[in-house]
Amino acid sequence: MDAKLNLPSEAFEEPDYCKYNSNGEILEECIDKTITSYVVKNGCKVIGERAFDGCIKLTEIILPASLEEIDESAFEGCVKLSTIDLSCVKEIGDCAFFSCTSLKDLVSSNRIKHIGSRAFQHCTSLREIRLSDKMNTIEEGAFSDCLSLRKVYNWPNVDNIKKEAFMNCWHLNDIHLPNCLTSIGDSAFESCDCLTEIELPINLQQLGHRAFANCSNLRKVIANTLKFVNDAFEGCDRIQQIEKKESNQ
Repeated sequence: MDAKLNLPSEAFEEPDYCKYNSNGEILEECIDKTITSYVVKNGCKVIGERAFDGCIKLTEIILPASLEEIDESAFEGCVKLSTIDLSCVKEIGDCAFFSCTSLKDLVSSNRIKHIGSRAFQHCTSLREIRLSDKMNTIEEGAFSDCLSLRKVYNWPNVDNIKKEAFMNCWHLNDIHLPNCLTSIGDSAFESCDCLTEIELPINLQQLGHRAFANCSNLRKVIANTLKFVNDAFEGCDRIQQIEKKESNQ
């Protein structure tokens, strides 16, 4: 009669390639940097700082409904990651997806309250972004160097676009700035070559240096006041019309 070998159930469990904190709410680190896909455990609320930084083969990450926050540089340099569903996320940290050069499709939600500085900088394949009506600020360099970005949706309550937020978004061609916008930072839209027309909101109080500089195809600017027309449009050699928009007040 053959002897039976009783192994603990853990022996048949798939190894986990990530380290979590004691209660499983924070994914602290991806241990195996060669993984190509990963499903984050249910109950996880935070993906920690630099958790997947350097996972250059990662193409797919599945996030649980419990996830609320993605920390600083969590996916920085994941150059093969092509899509991600952020529909449950509320906070995205600085440089969270910096230089994810294959990221094309971004599923976001109306829960997002904050996207950090340079969070999506140099995501050169990203084509469009849908923001949240809970957001008030586009942080510094948040989408700079997104060379394929064409459209920005759903940002009705944004009142502050900080410096270099959309700098070098060469293909950005459909921008309707929110009516409540009061400040556009230095170089915020510099070198957005496909912009042909821009209407500055009636409530705008500050237009930074070189805000729209070197937008080489910009032809028409509509503004409530002409006091902003300084080096904000430097290098926009094709502007044919600067139109003053009359206030309804």
